[in-house]
Amino acid sequence: MKILLVCAGGMSTGLLMKKMEKYWEERGEDNSINAVGLSEYMDVYKDYDIIMTGPQVRLNRIQDFQQKEFLHSTMP
Repeated sequence: MKILLVCAGGMSTGLLMKKMEKYWEERGEDNSINAVGLSEYMDVYKDYDIIMTGPQVRLNRIQDFQQKEFLHSTMP
């Protein structure tokens, strides 16, 4: 499974990414995770199975991207 974490700048999700990698490694699970800032999102999102956003990415920012067809999600 490939997971992408998106936040305003990529820093706080980078910390979460490291913890998740360690968790999976300890359990022998093979998952891929990457953290990027919102500005990098458009370049890589198609390569991932799951996209998660950090708390800095407010709903209105997500909706702005959806309206521009940059962000595809199942959110109403």
